[in-house]
This record gives sequence, structure tokens and C-alpha cells, in this order.
Amino acid sequence: MIMLFFWAGRVRANTHQNAFTILEVMLTLSISSTLIMLAVPSFGSLIIKNQVMTRSNELQTALNLARAYAITNYTHVVVCAAADSDMTSCVDQPRRNKNWEHGWIVYADTNANVTLDSQDVIVNVGQNEGKIAIVFNQNGTLRFFPDGHARSAGFYLCDQKSETEGYLRLLYTGRVRFSSELGKTRRKKCLLSAVN
Repeated sequence: MIMLFFWAGRVRANTHQNAFTILEVMLTLSISSTLIMLAVPSFGSLIIKNQVMTRSNELQTALNLARAYAITNYTHVVVCAAADSDMTSCVDQPRRNKNWEHGWIVYADTNANVTLDSQDVIVNVGQNEGKIAIVFNQNGTLRFFPDGHARSAGFYLCDQKSETEGYLRLLYTGRVRFSSELGKTRRKKCLLSAVN
């Protein structure tokens, strides 16, 4: 497109056009696609790390809530693995290093039979969305007593496809501590449970 400009009585043609050449477009596309290819794997590991941290925070909150409820109401509170995604029943005969793949249920065990039934009050439920393994390192369920203490136990959190991991350690006093490293033995147990 040629535009004519009038300047001091003279006609001048503007032949300069504002556009990109095909070479500039191709160079820009190749550089941006290379940068995207480098960023996508890092973004995937960031998402997994975020999922592990989210699950550990949710579980830690549920454990703290269970302890507080036990102390406040002077009752036994049980934390168990959910049997299915409906979150209405606990796993029967839970074994050591079992993956809590569906999540957990926190309930006030009003009749102290360590079984979720119609007399018990559900305090909290947490679903394990995603592919993060949450492995309880003890047999049975976790129980908080009316004074707030519980048996020492731990939860391993890991992902099969990355090195992202976490360890929630429950002390005898009922308090919870978090560590971002499992160690070789705990990680192996976590990965084996995630497969089973």
C-alpha cells in the first residue's frame, strides 16, 4: 500500500510497510517452542510437588482436628482409611503400610468399639484426589484418646513418577511434624504400597 504525503507542496511516496518477514516469524516460533518444551517438564514436577504438599497439609489439619476434638469432647477419636470414594465406611482389617488411596475419615468413636457405625459422629473426611500415595506405617487405625495422646505413627506421601515426597510423623503426645524427606527405606515402602 503506497500512501502519499503532502509536505511543503511536494508529494512523497511512503513505501515503508510495517510487517514481519516469514524468516522473523519462523525464528520467533522456533525459539518460543523450544522454551515451552523446556518449561513443561518443570511445570509437571511443580504440580506434583504442590499435590503432595496439599495432601500433607490436609492430612495434618485432619490429625490436628482429631486431637482437638478428642480433648474438647473428652472422647476417643479414630482416623481410618476410607474404604471407597463414597467416604462412608472404613477399610476392614487395615494392614501395615497400606495406601489410603481413597482418603481418610475422622470420627468420634462414642461407643469406643473402633468401628464406624451409626452411633459415631463423623468429624472430618478427606479425599485423596490425584495419584499421590498416602501410606500409614502402622497396622489398624489411628486413635486419639480423650487426653489427646495417640500412638506414635507416621504417614508417607509419595508419587511414583517423581522424587517428590513427604513424611508426617505423629508423636505420642498427638502432635504432628512434617518432613519433606522420607529416606530410602520409607520411600521404598511408600512406592511399594502405591503399586499394590
